[in-house]
Amino acid sequence: ITPNFAFNSTGDWLLYEREGVTALDLESGEVISMPRGWRFNQFNFNWSPDGKFAAIGESDGRFFLFNAATKSTSTILYNMVPYSSPNWAWSPDSKYVAIGASDGSVLLLNTATFAITKSLPASASEATALAFSPDGTQLGIGRTVGSVELWQVETTNAPQSLLPGHS
Repeated sequence: ITPNFAFNSTGDWLLYEREGVTALDLESGEVISMPRGWRFNQFNFNWSPDGKFAAIGESDGRFFLFNAATKSTSTILYNMVPYSSPNWAWSPDSKYVAIGASDGSVLLLNTATFAITKSLPASASEATALAFSPDGTQLGIGRTVGSVELWQVETTNAPQSLLPGHS
């Protein structure tokens, strides 16, 4: 079986899956294995646009961030939507990662502080698709019931609009 793998945008890190998730510093050759206990789950992972962080989601609903500068992993939450592929999105400036939680809410994590700075209210259905607009001002949320919500990131007021035909 070919493992999943992903290079960061600067080309100095490689993340790959083989009995867990491992980060390889391509400049120094240092190998950093993520904590054990993850090895029987399925993983999704990708790098932030600036290449400084990797988001790692597990099939059991756990979500982690790997910080390439400190070479450390932080557990962010345990209630991401399980078995989603992947259920998070990076803002274009890498300032935020939006994460779909199992209760239907969407959490905005500030990557500078690793704090959840905003929470968009829970909906009657799970958020299964997330995408930031190219300028990072809006977050689109696709729900299991077929609706699409557009949120203003800085205000997190009620959705600005629903796309026609997706109510």
